Amino acid sequence: MIWWILLAVVVAGAVFALRGRAAAPSRKLAPRTGSRGASAAANPPGRGKAPSEAIDDYRGTMLFPQKDCCEAVLRLRGRTFAEHHAPTLPVPGCDREACGCKLHQVIGRRRGPRRLVPDRRDDVRFKEDRRQGKDRRSGVDVWK
Repeated sequence: MIWWILLAVVVAGAVFALRGRAAAPSRKLAPRTGSRGASAAANPPGRGKAPSEAIDDYRGTMLFPQKDCCEAVLRLRGRTFAEHHAPTLPVPGCDREACGCKLHQVIGRRRGPRRLVPDRRDDVRFKEDRRQGKDRRSGVDVWK
């Protein structure tokens, strides 16, 4: 009897997992094109965001090497670059006659501010600050 219950739970869990996976929208990466506006204009009308809003979703680029790629691309595999720091294709040092590697745009995953309240430390402290005298640091926010 316990085996039938266990089997029913496993089957129900598998069905639930497969339904959740099929219902979840897939996040496909759009291939990078020469200009920023061209990639957003490639979206079919009536689907997705307006072209002016769609550009803001992309936060960087990732290099996808092909099967027979060069050593220079293998060193960059898996790295995400800011849009203004993305390498040009073919990358410097590429020894292939026809480079088949592609740059894909990476979608930003943040949907809002990560902190809703700027600072909670003052709410947690029970005593006043005990610091006395002036600050001994050489300057305020001097980072070298």
